[in-house]
Amino acid sequence: MQKLQHLISRKLVTILFILLALPISVLLVQRAQGVQGASHSVHYTIHSVQYTIYEDALASGWHARSRASRINLANPAPVYSGRYSIAFTPTGRGALIYLSTDRAVDTSLYSSLQFAAQARRAGQDYTVTLYNGVNKPLSTVHLAHYGGDPVPRSWKVYDIPLSDLRANATHIRGMAIQSRSHRYATLYLDSMSLTGTVSSATPTPTPTSTATSTPTPTPASTPTSTPTPTPTATSTPTPTPTPSATPPPTPSIKTVFVIVMENNDWSSIRGNSSAPYINNTLLPQSSYATQYLNPPGNHPSEPNYLWLEAGTNLGVSNDNPPSDNHQHTTAHLVTLLQNAGLSWKAYQEGIDGKTCPLVDNYPYATRHNPMIFFDDVTGTNNPNSAYCIAHERPYGELASDLHNNTVANYNFITPNVCDDMHDSCSPTNDGMKQGDTWLSHEVPTILNSQAYQNGGALFITWDEGENGSDGPIGMIVLSPAAKGNGYSNTIHYSHGSTLRTMQEIFNVTPFLGDAANAVDLSDLFVAGTFNTGAASSPPGGCDCKGTVYYVDNSNTGCSGAPCSDSNTGMTPNTAWRTLSHVQSMLSRLHPDDGVLFKRGDVWHEEFDLNDVHGSPGHQITLGNYGSGALPVIDGGSSQAACIAAINTSVSYLTIDGHHR
Repeated sequence: MQKLQHLISRKLVTILFILLALPISVLLVQRAQGVQGASHSVHYTIHSVQYTIYEDALASGWHARSRASRINLANPAPVYSGRYSIAFTPTGRGALIYLSTDRAVDTSLYSSLQFAAQARRAGQDYTVTLYNGVNKPLSTVHLAHYGGDPVPRSWKVYDIPLSDLRANATHIRGMAIQSRSHRYATLYLDSMSLTGTVSSATPTPTPTSTATSTPTPTPASTPTSTPTPTPTATSTPTPTPTPSATPPPTPSIKTVFVIVMENNDWSSIRGNSSAPYINNTLLPQSSYATQYLNPPGNHPSEPNYLWLEAGTNLGVSNDNPPSDNHQHTTAHLVTLLQNAGLSWKAYQEGIDGKTCPLVDNYPYATRHNPMIFFDDVTGTNNPNSAYCIAHERPYGELASDLHNNTVANYNFITPNVCDDMHDSCSPTNDGMKQGDTWLSHEVPTILNSQAYQNGGALFITWDEGENGSDGPIGMIVLSPAAKGNGYSNTIHYSHGSTLRTMQEIFNVTPFLGDAANAVDLSDLFVAGTFNTGAASSPPGGCDCKGTVYYVDNSNTGCSGAPCSDSNTGMTPNTAWRTLSHVQSMLSRLHPDDGVLFKRGDVWHEEFDLNDVHGSPGHQITLGNYGSGALPVIDGGSSQAACIAAINTSVSYLTIDGHHR
C-alpha cells in the first residue's frame, strides 16, 4: 500500500460495512376484530387493530441484524405462543438486535408496542428504541419501567405506549433492543406487534367476505423453513377514518430551580413524621426517584456540590473554602450556560449580596455554594468581583424576582445550614423538621410563579447520604412537564444524572465529567419533554447522541499543559493525546459515540480502524473540534498508511472532516 498523507478533509466519507441481512420473507398480518356496543342509542364499532412484527417468524419485508450478539429467529424453546421465539444472546458490550422493514409503517392507528419477553438470567437491563420513517432513532426507554426486568422461567408481556417512544402518529422503519448489562445472558422475545383500537359512530354493516388478494412472495430459503402463508379471508368493515386528534405540542422547560438539602438518606425521610410537607404534599403531586445516590464514596459535602456543577469533585475531598480549593477550569455548568447566552443565579440564604461570598458566615456555608469555587466566576477569589456579585444573590431576592418574572433560566438555591436539614437549630432542634418547614414556606412561592407554570421545573435533592453513606438520597421533581401524581421509579441515578439533565434541558455541551455517562432524569418527565443526549457540540463537533471523546496533542491543550492518555477524554480540558491510545479504545465505543480531533493538530502516527462497530442509524463518528486548520493524520515516513481500514472488522463508521 502506498504511503499516504491523509488530511481529514471537507469531504464526508461514510464507511458502511453492512451486516448481512437474513433472507427471510413471510406474511405480515394486519388483523381487525369487530366488537359492538351502544351508548345513548348511538351504535359504535370498536376495532382492535394489530400489526404483527414477529409471530413464529418475522413479517414479510422485515429483517434482523445484530451487534455483539447472536440471534436465532426460530428458537424452539421457550415459546410464548406458536412454535418459535427469538433468542437474543449478547456476547459483548453494547449488544443489540435491530429489526427493520423495507417499507415504513404508519403508526396512526396504533397506540402501543407489545411483545413478550423472558430472561435466561435475572437482573438484565434492556432498552427499546424505535426508528422513524427515515431510519432515525426516536426515544429510548428502559424495559424495566413497563413492568420490571424480564425474569427467568416466566414470560412478561410488555405494553409500551408509542407516545413514550415518540412514535405516535408517525412512521417507523425499525426497532432495536439493546443490552445494558455487564453480565450477558439470553433474552427471549415473542409475539411482537403494534396494537391499538379505533372506533366509528355508525352501525357496522354486515361484512362482505372477501379474500385478501395481495400476493405473498414465496419465502427465501432460510436455515429454518417457514411455510408459505395462504391468502386469508378477512372482514371488510365500514372504513374507519384515521382519528383526527393531534398530539399535544411537545412541552419544553425554560426555567429550572434546584434546591439542595443536606445529609439525609431517603429511607429516613420517606414516611417520617418530621417531614409532613414532603410526604403528604410534595410526593403525591411530584415525580421522584427512590434509587438516587451520591457518587460512590464522594464525601463530605463540598465534593458533591462540585459534582452537581462540574460532573467531578475536581480532586477535592474536604470542605475547605475557595481560598484553598478554587479551580481554574472553565468546564462547568454555569459557564456553559453563560457562553450559550443563558442566564443563571445562585440564591444563597445568609449572604448580603454586597460582596462575592467567599467566606463562611454561619449559618451560610461556602461548601454548599459550588459556583464560587471557580475562578472564572469569582475573578480568582476576588470579593469585589462584579460578575460574582451579580450572580450570587441573597435568597430573599428570589420572591421579588419571581413576582416580577425576572428569574434566570437556571436558579441554584441553597438554604442555610439550619434550614437545609444539616444542623439542629432552634426553635425545633429537629433538623429534618426545620428543613421540611422551610420547604413548606418557600416551595409554594416557586410553584405559584409564572416562571414555573409556563415551562418551569423544580428539582429538590440532597447532597449526600447520612453518616458517610452514599444513600439512596432524595430526588423530587415538580413540573407541569413531569409525570407527577406520585410517579416514582427505581432507576439508579447520581449527581451526574442531574447535571446531564440540566445540559439536555438547556442544550449545552460538551457533557461535563460524569454527565457524559450518566442516565438522565427524563423518565420522571412526560416523554419528549427535552432532547435526551442531543445537545449541540462545540465548534466542529458532531451530532453524536452518545459519549464524545476529545483528542489533543498540543502542548497546552489541557489547562495550559499537554493532555494525557490517562485523562477521561470526555471534555476538551481532559482530552486524550495519542492516536495509539484512541486506537486501543475503539473497540469500546458504542453506537452514537464520537471521537473528535483538535483542529490545528498533526499526528505522525498510523491510525488503524480495527473493530469499530456502529449500528444502523447510529454510526460512530470521527470528527474535529475547535478552530483553525483541520486536523491532520500523517502516517510518517516509516508507516505504510496513515489510516488503514483494510482486512479489518468495521461497520457503520463516519469520518467527517466538515467545517461546521
